[in-house]
Amino acid sequence: MRLRRTLLGLGVVVVAAAVLLPVGAASPASLTIDSVGGQTVRNGTVGKPLSGLVDVRGRANLGPAATTDQAPLVADAGDSAFVAVGDKATLLGTGFGGTAPYKFAWSASTGALEGADAATAQFDTTALSDGTYDVSLTVTDAGGAKATDTVKVVVYAPEKREIFNETRPDATPGVLAVGAPGTLEFPFDVPPGSSVIEVSTAWRVPANDYDLRVLAPDDKERASSGDGVPTTQEQTSVAKPEPGKWTAAVDKFATVADEVTVKVDATIVPGDPRPAVSAGGPYRFPTGGVQRLAGTVTGGQMRRVAWDTDGDGVFETEGAEATVALDEGRHLVTLKAVDEAGLERRQTTSVLVADPARVAEETTAVTVIGVADTGINPYHFEFSADTYPDPDVLALTANFTRHPSEYIPGYPADATALPVTLGQGYFPAADTAIWDGNKTIQAGKLYWVPGTKIVGAVDAGGSTGATSGADRHPILDDNGHGSGSASVSAGNRYGYCPTCLLMVVEALDESVVARLPWVDISSNSFGYVGGLPVGLALGANETTRDATERGQTTLFAAGNGVGNAFDVPVSTYGSDQTGNDWTIT
Repeated sequence: MRLRRTLLGLGVVVVAAAVLLPVGAASPASLTIDSVGGQTVRNGTVGKPLSGLVDVRGRANLGPAATTDQAPLVADAGDSAFVAVGDKATLLGTGFGGTAPYKFAWSASTGALEGADAATAQFDTTALSDGTYDVSLTVTDAGGAKATDTVKVVVYAPEKREIFNETRPDATPGVLAVGAPGTLEFPFDVPPGSSVIEVSTAWRVPANDYDLRVLAPDDKERASSGDGVPTTQEQTSVAKPEPGKWTAAVDKFATVADEVTVKVDATIVPGDPRPAVSAGGPYRFPTGGVQRLAGTVTGGQMRRVAWDTDGDGVFETEGAEATVALDEGRHLVTLKAVDEAGLERRQTTSVLVADPARVAEETTAVTVIGVADTGINPYHFEFSADTYPDPDVLALTANFTRHPSEYIPGYPADATALPVTLGQGYFPAADTAIWDGNKTIQAGKLYWVPGTKIVGAVDAGGSTGATSGADRHPILDDNGHGSGSASVSAGNRYGYCPTCLLMVVEALDESVVARLPWVDISSNSFGYVGGLPVGLALGANETTRDATERGQTTLFAAGNGVGNAFDVPVSTYGSDQTGNDWTIT
């Protein structure tokens, strides 16, 4: 072996002929130095003075491997997926124990994989028929250890079925009439298992103007279509309709006698064969009391039902109901079930073990981060309730379906929900009416997205950044300008605060979030530009100062340089974005 070392100064070098490096009592490691600068070491010295960089040669005995308490490496390929032929199954892999960081490698004998070298991958079923397929995950840790797990993906062939078809004469002319007698109502039944319904109406006279509305069993409008004349049809669709009595309402606008037909097709999904798992909780146990976990599993014969109570990926406690002995503090526990067919599912919940007084008073904490100058991708798994990590917050928010005003003090009760279609990829056609054409989203109005951690979203109007194009879809991130920073700050799996909720503002206006008392942290991804040729960035933002004094943490970017050219430092003196003492740069 060869060692290099810098020796400073002149004089005789004195070294130890054998340096012992204790590793264990049985056989210590040792380092023996044979020569320094080409001179043989005798009695720990060399004969001639040396200086500068010299060669040190010797031998090393590393001794036996040190014993550690390191947990063994575990690979977990996640829950079984249930998808339609042609769809992509999302695979959520994880590594436990061993030595981080991990490398991930997915493989499948049939079917295509996207992102096979990442923890999250996609299994493309386009070329497959219905059936069950195995996908394997191999996790390699930093020390070269490997672990493998296999998950099953169930692929089904959906059935498209006509569930309603009726033609009715319309002899009464209509003139801008909605409601009786200006609306023809066609009631129809939506069967269980319907993943989408496609509703259409048609007539014979092109000059007639009919509009179509689809009403749910609670009589609320769920979809509509209203093209101008000349046309002879309207059509729309509803994703994930609840079973029950629906109505196709055909409104008459400037019509003469005609014949109207309403047709409804439903896409029927077979029953989900995977076990249904409920971990129960969140649990709160007083210190010294009995800790009883009461989970439930349904769905046929189970091969195994067990709990992981220490987060090491090993399900060590058998049974859906179990008595455990967790230390004082907060814990995350996971219940997993595997049926006789090898299909598996799990659910995580939390356990608090504490003094009885704390158990009685414990509340669920909610932290909201407000990010300005950002569009958002509400369809991404990073913001979805499906991957959100805190079961207490999921229980509090009913998987983010409760109105935020019900659990965030000070949140406006009049904020409007944007019912986007989740689980069907980015911007499905069914959501065109929500985002397209600047018709739905009003500048300055507060919205929220059910099923996601996006509890607030505002399009402030105006510019969305110097590098951005036309804002065709307010709030939605069309140009990659914001979803990245939002995921870094609060992404479910990769964010610095994965349990934080999001309030986003599209446009260059830091004052929107600063005025919201229910936002805990305000982050603005822009800074004023100072210096020639623009001039000093001066001013004092009273809104952000008030927010800071109120208790909101206010963060600002360090600035983008003159003209975004990064050639001159930003002038911070007097700038409300990079110089005030109440902001963190």
